[in-house]
Amino acid sequence: MSDIKAYTNKKGEKLYKFRIYVGFVNGKSKYVNRAGFKTKTEAKKAYQEVKFAAYQGEYRQESNLDISLRTFGDLYDFWFEQYKNTVRGSSYYVIKKGLDKNVYPYLKNKQLKNITLVDCQNLVNRLLKTNPGNYVILSVYMKKILQYAVTLKLIPENPMNNVIKPREKKTYGSNNYYSKEELKTFLAYSKKEKFHVYVLFRLLAYSGMRIGELLALKVADIDFNTSQISITKTISSDADSRFELHKPKTTTGNRIISVDPDTINLVSTLIKDKKKDDFIF
Repeated sequence: MSDIKAYTNKKGEKLYKFRIYVGFVNGKSKYVNRAGFKTKTEAKKAYQEVKFAAYQGEYRQESNLDISLRTFGDLYDFWFEQYKNTVRGSSYYVIKKGLDKNVYPYLKNKQLKNITLVDCQNLVNRLLKTNPGNYVILSVYMKKILQYAVTLKLIPENPMNNVIKPREKKTYGSNNYYSKEELKTFLAYSKKEKFHVYVLFRLLAYSGMRIGELLALKVADIDFNTSQISITKTISSDADSRFELHKPKTTTGNRIISVDPDTINLVSTLIKDKKKDDFIF
């Protein structure tokens, strides 16, 4: 648990402490701090007890919570404040951007207690028409947010529970890729631009890497003798447009790929003045 920290007291003893968010009280976020645990196991036990007590409402005043979280918009902001601490910044940004555009405007001023199954069904049907590629994930997160209202005892049940999932209309024949000739044309055009732009797009096209993996590459990741590239990290931006470097989401994301010698030679030319720990792009 990242909330549990080790520290040393004035006597030089190693002890454990934690800080945990327990809810809204008098319009402000409330935290509980505990310290002085001799073992991490003791700290974990106390941490779980505080967490359970928070879910039972021991640390919040019902009237104040009800005042602070009356509308869907209130709940939405409060839920995202907690969600932000559980996922990567890039995941938070993508989900919030989609909900900000497609869900929030239609429910933000609605009183939580007045949101009905019909409201939710109409919105899900609308999402299928306006955003067919993402309506399922948007519906899932809409349900999660409202379920949080149930957990907080703001509403007795989740109106999303009985929504009938519309049948998704499949589309065929979308050309969201380049043909071989189109790729050649594009690369030829990029070659007329800056050299590093051409190398970037050629490596992306010839390696099959994701853009985040390519931008995270360092000189040391490439074996120029075998024309192989080690993929061990990826880069993404969070909600504040700050870049984050982290490991791939899955174990299979860590891999070694082979690239043709001509492309590797272009990369070699690009990085001739760079050190091993420098980013390539």
